[in-house]
Amino acid sequence: MIQAQKSKKRSIVLFFISFATMLGAAGVFSWYYYSHKHELVVAAYNKARDYHDIITLFELERFWLTSTPDYSPYYMLEYMTPNKEFQYRGALHINVARLNEKFVGFNAFYMLDRQIGMILFLAIQPEMRSKGYGKTLIKSAIEGLKQLGAQKIHIVTRLINYPARKVYTGLGFKEILQDEDGCIYYEYTK
Repeated sequence: MIQAQKSKKRSIVLFFISFATMLGAAGVFSWYYYSHKHELVVAAYNKARDYHDIITLFELERFWLTSTPDYSPYYMLEYMTPNKEFQYRGALHINVARLNEKFVGFNAFYMLDRQIGMILFLAIQPEMRSKGYGKTLIKSAIEGLKQLGAQKIHIVTRLINYPARKVYTGLGFKEILQDEDGCIYYEYTK
């Protein structure tokens, strides 16, 4: 009888140890899953991975990205250039944001000259807006331009693009000009 009671106690103790171990493992798994589930990754443009996503988003958001009717995102990506001026071929840098491998958005930036950088585009998937991803992409462009030597950084948006304007001013951009075409120009100084 004493042997049976010891065996029963040992079984109960082993059950609780096993149960606690499983709970601990489940807790570690849950922590890892949820802490990594929403990790935004910003990386340099990769043609094989990003080309289609950027073209699709650019065409969807063309009104907000450019006032030039014949602007070609295909040409931009083919030659990594902000425009068709030969001196800028290869000068464009593009960062792409992904969340769990899902395309969130992109930015494009380049140096206008040795001291002035330009953030050409910022585009976020409509369902991914208002989550801070645009701000993260702008910060990545600022850092990229600083590394390239920019002392000043310019960005342009439409006057009616209030969410973008709020992000830019929140990051320290100052308004420098409004034009008759409905655009507002901002400058960021180191």
